Amino acid sequence: MLGLIVLTFAILLFVVYLRRSQQMMVDMHQAEEQYQAIQGGRR
Repeated sequence: MLGLIVLTFAILLFVVYLRRSQQMMVDMHQAEEQYQAIQGGRR
C-alpha cells in the first residue's frame, strides 16, 4: 500500500516537472523572439 502511494506521488511530481519544463521552453522561445524583434528594430 505504501509503495502505491509513493509511486503515485512520484508520477505526480514527474508530470508537474514535465509541464513546467515545457512552459520554460515556451517562455524562452517567446523571449528569444522578442529579443530578435528588438535587435531588428534597432538596425
